[in-house]
Amino acid sequence: MEKFLERIGRGILLVDTQGRVRFANPFLVERDLLTPDWEGRVYYEAIRNLDLIKVVHDTFAEERPQDLTFKHREDWYRAVSLKEGEVFVEVSPLSEEMRAKERNKEFLANVTHEIRTPLTVVRGVLETIYEEEEDPRRREMILRAIKRVENLIGVVESMYMLISLEKSAAKTIRPIDLREVFEEVVGDLSQEIRAKGIKVHLQIPEGIKVNADPEKFYLMVKNIVDNAVKYNVEGGEVFLRFYEKEGRKVVEVEDTGEGIENSQIPLIFEPFFRGSGEGGLGIGLAISKRIAEFHGARIEVESEVGRGSIFRIVF
Repeated sequence: MEKFLERIGRGILLVDTQGRVRFANPFLVERDLLTPDWEGRVYYEAIRNLDLIKVVHDTFAEERPQDLTFKHREDWYRAVSLKEGEVFVEVSPLSEEMRAKERNKEFLANVTHEIRTPLTVVRGVLETIYEEEEDPRRREMILRAIKRVENLIGVVESMYMLISLEKSAAKTIRPIDLREVFEEVVGDLSQEIRAKGIKVHLQIPEGIKVNADPEKFYLMVKNIVDNAVKYNVEGGEVFLRFYEKEGRKVVEVEDTGEGIENSQIPLIFEPFFRGSGEGGLGIGLAISKRIAEFHGARIEVESEVGRGSIFRIVF
């Protein structure tokens, strides 16, 4: 078996319960992912790539499989791990098509990062001009320009978040209070809720905890609730619920709005998909889906045109 593993075209790594490398095939050494004297060394001393070290660390810490695409030198790899007492990691070289996709993600991440700063500067300049301008007509024009710049900043930040999630950004997981998150979201969306006369029913008991990254979980919930308000009817209702089913925790957001055509439901989580309704569905749901996957959860959708939608986050 060892001779077979030494000859296959991908890396095989086995780390024992003490965190020491017990087996590795030549693939990893030949590509400088592992030191030649790896045998018996602690994994974080033997592995020469921080992303691969993270895969092993997270597998031990979270006790569940990890799946990460990473770059080392000029090549792209995918690492998939499994923990059965010891940690087993398979490292596969990516195809040229996958390498191109990863290069595109890296390029977009760099571009969005570079664009954010000048846009923020432009907004600051416009806000200063707005404060100094006395002519009402010109103030209105400047205010519209500020809103456009803020929209662009929102798109850029959303793109950066989406790319970061797809590149398996670091997790900060801790228990968070579910009702508190929803209360914060409803408070932050209060202006939009009042403008449409929406009645929100918060049916989540106090003291319910979920293990999540606080910032990312908040963003996922806000995106879904924001859609429930935005695509609702004037004077409509939004129901926010929690329950457990078949051993899983379920968070549910139901609205009495426009609904979604069945043919569009598989598409609404794609970045920049725009539905037939006014304004489209934007990038928020794409980010929400990635955040759910980031937490090992999934989002289900049930909808009927003219009667509303139900979005369920299932943990």
